[in-house]
Amino acid sequence: MQFASDTPVANFSAEDRAKHEAMLTELIENTPDGKVVSWATEATRSGGEGRALRTLKRQGKTCRDIQIKTYYRAMKATNGLRACRGEDGKWSLEN
Repeated sequence: MQFASDTPVANFSAEDRAKHEAMLTELIENTPDGKVVSWATEATRSGGEGRALRTLKRQGKTCRDIQIKTYYRAMKATNGLRACRGEDGKWSLEN
């Protein structure tokens, strides 16, 4: 994911990015609606959490509305996203 340079994600270390991506995968693929998945790296004072808001059908595809909160030191951000599973079985972010 590409974000502006003034967001927490832009400052994540390689380890932070790996943890963040693992959290997103777990959230989208396995987390029941209403549940939260989180991660943190003490050394970089960064972390985040994702909440699965709802699962729905959209144009014949399974979609998940999720909320992502990230932090890097004192910098914080919250984003709402929709991920949909394509015919190929892969998830992609949609508007």
